Amino acid sequence: MTHEVRLLRHDERRPAAAVAARALRDDPMFVYLYGTDPVVRMGAAYSSFREPPAPATPWWDRVRGRMPAAPPPPTVWGAVVQGHVVAGAAVAAPGSCFVDLLPPATTRLPGGPEGPPGSPDRQARVLATLAAHHCPDRHWHVGPVGVEPGLQGRGVGSAVMRLLCDAMDEAGEIAFLETETPENVVFYRRLGFEVTGEAQLPGLPLWFMRRDPR
Repeated sequence: MTHEVRLLRHDERRPAAAVAARALRDDPMFVYLYGTDPVVRMGAAYSSFREPPAPATPWWDRVRGRMPAAPPPPTVWGAVVQGHVVAGAAVAAPGSCFVDLLPPATTRLPGGPEGPPGSPDRQARVLATLAAHHCPDRHWHVGPVGVEPGLQGRGVGSAVMRLLCDAMDEAGEIAFLETETPENVVFYRRLGFEVTGEAQLPGLPLWFMRRDPR
């Protein structure tokens, strides 16, 4: 398969978000949050990764201390086949990922019995767990990462992530992510990520991984 791997344009970000939604519909995180109905999970995945219109001004060149005061949107590396986005790997700039921006009240683990799928309680438990294991150092937060389901296992995701990691190395920056499957832990370790912590919600294992620049 011939594909081009590069930093995606702003107008390609929404297609990349849709690819991530399709790729992650059956991810353990979405199963935990939304239950066994794949239609419900598909809708939740699309809603989770939908983005507002992106600003027209590119900003990756501002990485080396030239970023604006307002948090920029995540940037996205991806793979394109005949003009169509088939994979994407987003990364949020230091201090601008959703975990960094959580209100203090959402970082406390709820007490009492766990709520059912789709309940705010489950989302609150996930957010508190992510906050508890978040990287304390300046870092770029990776995710979502997704490859069109019909093209998975062909090296497309590896190629996109290698380009992202090369960019982190060039900028001298730490990359950090969380993942929910042992297979993904192996995948990210091959790219130089190391496990920094683990957590467990009922039916949802979580691994937190960091990659220092080379």
